[in-house]
Amino acid sequence: MVTKKACATPLALLGIFVGAMLPLAFAVAIAADGTWTFNVNTLSDLGISSSQVAADIFNYSCMIGGVLVAVFGFGKFLIKDGKDAASGLFLAATGVLFMAVGIITKDSYSLHVSIAIMGGLTLLIGAFIGTVSDWSHERQITASVGAIAVTLSVATFFGLAFAGFEVVSIISGLIWLIAEGASLAFSKD
Repeated sequence: MVTKKACATPLALLGIFVGAMLPLAFAVAIAADGTWTFNVNTLSDLGISSSQVAADIFNYSCMIGGVLVAVFGFGKFLIKDGKDAASGLFLAATGVLFMAVGIITKDSYSLHVSIAIMGGLTLLIGAFIGTVSDWSHERQITASVGAIAVTLSVATFFGLAFAGFEVVSIISGLIWLIAEGASLAFSKD
């Protein structure tokens, strides 16, 4: 894998920032909601919270974070090739879908759920492809983070209610995004 452009540092910092910002924003929204319960409520329930502050934090975080994930993914697509570029393309799609989750709230149940599921799937597929690429290019730390994220997602699908699975999958995917950003900043290829 060869980076197509010399400086990926701004893009790397964006990946690290958005990967850290979204879970923190979700935690603040959960605290503002006061009734949200793990493995009972989905993250999307925060978007229609009875607490307007929680709903606003969640929805705007999804919109802004989605744009940033899309920029990171598209940037990765442009500066990398092969499986790394494919992973970036899936991340760009994930970002667009995250943005849509913030715009089309759970009030529009069928449409929202379809968008949210597609967003989670594109994140999982992007993480899987990125993990395979990281492993094949001997970026073992990033590959290990990706493997843990993908394994957690698959395991919680069978071990938790859908609400818990969604939370674990999204948060582990965002942790993988931080690792991808760090890899862009420090890898030699």
